[in-house]
Amino acid sequence: MPDLGRYVYRLGGHGAPAWCSPGHGTAERILIVEGELNAAAAARALSELGNRLDIQGMAGAGGLPHLEGCAGRDVYLYADGDDAGRACVARVARLVTVAGARQVWILPPLHSSDFCDLAGTGGLGRLRTELQRLMQAAVLHYPSTTDEVHPHRTPPPHQAQGSDVVGPHELATSAWRKYQLKLRRAGKRR
Repeated sequence: MPDLGRYVYRLGGHGAPAWCSPGHGTAERILIVEGELNAAAAARALSELGNRLDIQGMAGAGGLPHLEGCAGRDVYLYADGDDAGRACVARVARLVTVAGARQVWILPPLHSSDFCDLAGTGGLGRLRTELQRLMQAAVLHYPSTTDEVHPHRTPPPHQAQGSDVVGPHELATSAWRKYQLKLRRAGKRR
């Protein structure tokens, strides 16, 4: 294969795999971001702080994260504030919940740019400061029967830890099944 001077996706028919930060799989928390380059910018900015997060960058709002390793870990999600970004956050929140994430946190979107734009105009220091602010402003996601992300800081009574009532998980289970089916179909095309 000729050297194209850039990375090439080699999984035909499957879409682009999520980009993972160097050393992925070693941190206690995961940040999943819409856009591979946004994730790379975030990883670079946060690495200078010694802040250890495993960071993944999905190939756009329709991309899929790597779900291995989500079990038992806090997962933070970030996407653009448009309709596609909100749908992405809702879908990925369901997937990582079913994959066993301990808690899922939703970062608020930036208003007028993305991580790459911010790093380009304000430098890595500005991006680092903004990422820290977004992480502190993150809201805990509670699985529901809608795609809505609930901005609660404490769970509703029926979803509180130790509650005998279990909230509905049909949509999350359905999303997980669709994800597995897509992976199986992609494997048959290789």
